[in-house]
Amino acid sequence: MAKEVKRFYQEWMKSRVRCEDRWASKEGMMNMRLDELNDQSQREFVEGAYMESYVKYNKMQEEKGMWDAVMEEITMEDLKLALERFKAGKAPGPSVLMFDVLKALDDTNLQPILNLMSTCLSDRKLPKELNKSMIRALPKTDQGLADMGLTRPIALMESLGKLFERILFNRIVKVLAENDMIDLSQHGGMAARGTSEPIRILAEVMEDAQASGQEFHMFSADLSKAFDTLEYWSQAMSWRALGMPVETTEMLTDLDEKAESEIILGQGRTTSAVLGEEGWFKSGRGVRQGSIGGPIKWIVYMNFWLKYVNKKHEEEGYKMSKDSDTVLLAQMYVDDSNWAARTVEGMTQIVKSGSEFVAFHGISFNKKKSEYIVMNQSMREDGWTRPKWPDEEELVESIRVTGRHEERRARIENMWAESADRTLRRAMLGIPKDAVRSRTAMEWTQIQTELDKEAGQWRLEAERGWWRGEPPPPWTRSPNV
Repeated sequence: MAKEVKRFYQEWMKSRVRCEDRWASKEGMMNMRLDELNDQSQREFVEGAYMESYVKYNKMQEEKGMWDAVMEEITMEDLKLALERFKAGKAPGPSVLMFDVLKALDDTNLQPILNLMSTCLSDRKLPKELNKSMIRALPKTDQGLADMGLTRPIALMESLGKLFERILFNRIVKVLAENDMIDLSQHGGMAARGTSEPIRILAEVMEDAQASGQEFHMFSADLSKAFDTLEYWSQAMSWRALGMPVETTEMLTDLDEKAESEIILGQGRTTSAVLGEEGWFKSGRGVRQGSIGGPIKWIVYMNFWLKYVNKKHEEEGYKMSKDSDTVLLAQMYVDDSNWAARTVEGMTQIVKSGSEFVAFHGISFNKKKSEYIVMNQSMREDGWTRPKWPDEEELVESIRVTGRHEERRARIENMWAESADRTLRRAMLGIPKDAVRSRTAMEWTQIQTELDKEAGQWRLEAERGWWRGEPPPPWTRSPNV
């Protein structure tokens, strides 16, 4: 069993697109030599997504040396600051050394640790024994570990290796923030960013579309096994496009590329305990989930998807009805993203550009988990038109809202008023109560049919409180109540 489990994760984390598949040489990739792209049809994408940033930040590095601070000598203050960021009681790596022990040491006993960190920095690498981890597979569904494909592999890394990574990324994040390198559409991974702002922005945009009747399209993209699919050369290419020196870039990618892992099997056993040295393996791609730098590496990588689309499709975004200069085009939280457009054609182009990024780096969309929402689109004679993937497959909407909020409300209120009026007339004419009840039930059915035509959106809005505090109207309840 141990061999099969190891083989499964080796296949999972195997490289899908090598550097030599895209570039004539690694050096050509590191220096963004477009002539060395193997497929010149991809030149426009690489130039549009990376070159402006590469030229700008490499010039800044030459003039100001903004990345030099990352390689400065590590001080005791740096070490203590990094230790403070770790919480007590966290699961340790293979050596079982916990941060609780490291945090209890005084300066005298921390000195050997500081010396070790300084050696790692000067050597530009971690010793083999400090760059090991144990993979714990966490189930994503109620099936548990029955289906290994539905698990999330979390890396329990060596504490001293994570400490070195924390020192580096404390410095890296500071450079990213001071130089505004990360697109503001990215709401994760950086200080003072979070989920509340994009949620509020999206709510405001949808309310604007609801009130104004403007057409609104949103594609919520999900990437398959995101963190585990980042190719090492793609990571390096992203750092280089931000002006990071080659040797610093290689040090960061080596933290992942040269790392060794074993898998926890259960009952205290691991693949290395069962198979010996054969139980360890190196991944061909990905950033380890559980590593300190993983989220930052990912947002730097995704930054160029944002830059590319924001630059190329600025006119395709949704414009607020009262202020056309305010546009929503992209929102991202680490690896999850929303893309907005005001037309079907615009959304198709945005999806196409996203697919260029995904295909170039060898990752893929999870189409089953991606969502498409559309509001206020007019139906054509041949039916609804929908955005398309590059292979011409249509995006099928999860939610479709048709017509303005006020228009739908007025239309159904009129139906209700007419029904009540007819019922009153029958009562005044002395029509038997049973007949009135029967006719009323038929009218309820008519109203219910109208609601169904609206794809159930009225009921959804009432239940979610989109009536601004008003109680749900009677037509959102079953006729049988």
